Amino acid sequence: MDATLAPQNLDALPAMIWTWSVDFLPRIVTAAVILFIGVVAARWLSRFVLRLAERTTHIDPTVEPVLASAVRYAILILVFLAALSQIGIQTASLLTVLGAAGLAVGPPCRARCRTSPPA
Repeated sequence: MDATLAPQNLDALPAMIWTWSVDFLPRIVTAAVILFIGVVAARWLSRFVLRLAERTTHIDPTVEPVLASAVRYAILILVFLAALSQIGIQTASLLTVLGAAGLAVGPPCRARCRTSPPA
């Protein structure tokens, strides 16, 4: 699509829109399907992890919903990145930011868990 939109070639606009929609619409539909399936799967796996944690006696009851939420949001982030990649957006920089955020949040959380008094 290297045509410019100048007044003398506005008659090419419908052809440009048709070409764009034929090229891009299947990607958007596929990304929407990925998002729908991912949201359903994240909700299902979150409930599964919550039920599994409730049946286990080794996990503190206050940690169970946190664990289920962590699973849900981790899956949602991966699904969102897969949908963006399907549309054609480069996701390498987003993955780098997520990795840096994990490195920034991980050690303080670990230190906080070590110093917190037992319940």
